[in-house]
Amino acid sequence: MWGGSKVYYFCGLFWGDGYLDTERNRFSFTAADEELLSFCSEYFKKIHPDITPRRNQKEDSNCYSVVASSKILMDFLKWCGVPNSKYTATVKTIPKRFFSISERKIAAFLSGLFDTDGTVHAYKHGKGLCVDFCTSSKEMAHQVHVLLLQFGIVSTITTEKARGEMEIIGVKTFGNESYKVRITGKDSLDLFRDKIGFRL
Repeated sequence: MWGGSKVYYFCGLFWGDGYLDTERNRFSFTAADEELLSFCSEYFKKIHPDITPRRNQKEDSNCYSVVASSKILMDFLKWCGVPNSKYTATVKTIPKRFFSISERKIAAFLSGLFDTDGTVHAYKHGKGLCVDFCTSSKEMAHQVHVLLLQFGIVSTITTEKARGEMEIIGVKTFGNESYKVRITGKDSLDLFRDKIGFRL
C-alpha cells in the first residue's frame, strides 16, 4: 500500500495544502481543482473502501476540503513527518527520510508539491518561460532547491516581501514573507518536464 509512487504524490499534495488533526485522527486537503480533490478522495477510498470522505465547501470561496478519519493513514503520515495541526506554513519542512528514498518517489512527491503550490508562466515580457514553487517556509524552499538538484534541475530562490490583506482563491488572508523557487533555462525546464512535471 505504501510502496508505490502514488502515496508520495499524495504526501506532496498534503505538504502543500493538507492539514492534520492528531487528536481526532483526521486529515483534510483543501483545493479548488476537482482533479486534486478527486485524487485524494479516491486514494482514501483505496485504503478504506467502506468509508467515503466528506467534501465541505469553504465559506465564501470556490475551494473544497476533503475530510476523513483514518488511524492507518494518520500513522503513516506521522511516520513520514507530515506536519500536524500545531505547525504553520512558515515552519513547514520536508522530513530527512525523504532525501534517501528512490528518485521515482522523490519525483512523485515534488510533483504533488508543484501541483499545489507551483505555477508555470511567461516572464521577461513573454520572451521566456519559468516554473515557480512558492512557500512561506525558508527552509522548505531550500529543501526543494536541493531535491531538484538531484535531477540536475537548477533553480534560484528569491524572497517576496510580506503583503497585507489579500485574496487567494476567493479567501481573504494576510500574507507572510514568502520564498520563490524558480526554474528557468531550456535544459532545466526540459528535465523538470521529463522527470517531475505537473500531473494536472
